[in-house]
Amino acid sequence: MYSGIFFSSMFYYIVYLAYKGTRPYLHIPSILPAFISGIMWGIAQAGFLVANSVLSQTISFPLVTIGPGTLAVLWSIFYFKEISGQRNYSIIIGGTLLRIISATLIVLSKPIPR
Repeated sequence: MYSGIFFSSMFYYIVYLAYKGTRPYLHIPSILPAFISGIMWGIAQAGFLVANSVLSQTISFPLVTIGPGTLAVLWSIFYFKEISGQRNYSIIIGGTLLRIISATLIVLSKPIPR
């Protein structure tokens, strides 16, 4: 999976360079954050594969999909300040509580090995 993404990205970049010739646009400040996010994504995917081997996919997939959405909402509220208003906060609190309850029930649904 990682090699496929790397070679696909490299292919598209080579096509872009061939199209732009000697004048490619490269935004230098975005290189390090892109590299770091790629490393974080790779670690997360590896963790997902480990979670699938330890837990069943029925349990690990919902847990893996709950986390990023919750973090994105927190970033939207506290860092980007995209979400505001009492009604929106109430909806987010209700949704987050449902996520926490569902994650707890998912974890508890797996029998404890003895």
